[in-house]
Amino acid sequence: MSRRDDLEHRMDEVRRLLRARHARVSPDDGFAGRVAARAVRDPLSPFAWAFARLLPASAALAALLLVAVLVDANRGTGGRGSATTSATRTASASAREGEFDPLSWVLEGSAR
Repeated sequence: MSRRDDLEHRMDEVRRLLRARHARVSPDDGFAGRVAARAVRDPLSPFAWAFARLLPASAALAALLLVAVLVDANRGTGGRGSATTSATRTASASAREGEFDPLSWVLEGSAR
């Protein structure tokens, strides 16, 4: 038997088994109407579902990152500076040393 014949034989066997297990049930005339009635009525409800679940998680993550940046900034400046001052010092120092500065890459679109 060739590979094609083997595949056709297997497909015929699957079709035969599916026909044998068919429930022989057909939906009534009102089935489509019931499905349409249960369908989403508000086109924005999927977005509302996503916002209800993602917005609190996003806000918590943003707050956590803000705390991490503020703690890191205070640790780097001995508690005297702000996150902006620390980031500016770090960016300008790495630019002077000729190192790759990811901040300038993001803001200016170039590596140096």
